[in-house]
Amino acid sequence: MALPFAPLADRRTQVRLTIGFAMVALNLFDLLLTKLVLARGGVESNPIMQGLVTSDAAPWAVKALVPAAATAVLLFTPVHSRRGERLSAAVVGIYSAIVLWNTVLLGYLWLAR
Repeated sequence: MALPFAPLADRRTQVRLTIGFAMVALNLFDLLLTKLVLARGGVESNPIMQGLVTSDAAPWAVKALVPAAATAVLLFTPVHSRRGERLSAAVVGIYSAIVLWNTVLLGYLWLAR
């Protein structure tokens, strides 16, 4: 016999997985765009990442592990709580803005040459 809240749990899990995937994808896309901006003469403005972007593996590890950990936390929060979803959606919004900024900056640097 199915539990009455099972469809809610399934939908919530799908929403959470989507948010988690978006966090991971936007983080990796941010790193790719940052590498392209740096190659065009731009600078890394994030003080935490400034020392890491010159390495080959460290930025990829940070950009993959941090959102993966956030996704794991999101998936393990109680299914009836939306706090994790709201916070994670805000993080997705912030990373979307960062990716947009990097895209505009890359376009500017590309046109300036």
